[in-house]
Amino acid sequence: MGNRVARVVPASELLRLDGVWVDDGDYPGSGNMFDDSRWDEYYRAADAYLDALPGDAYIVQIHIHS
Repeated sequence: MGNRVARVVPASELLRLDGVWVDDGDYPGSGNMFDDSRWDEYYRAADAYLDALPGDAYIVQIHIHS
């Protein structure tokens, strides 16, 4: 799956059904602060998680700006 496809639905953070918040910080990539591969890993994992939800699950995306 391409990186662009994996980023279509997931936001930059995900609250899973088990109450755990997940974001790019959970995927360290190479450890280089300028290496964006951690985002690619996060989006692939978040997209796979959302795809595996039951068909009757609701996905809610919230953007908060202050």
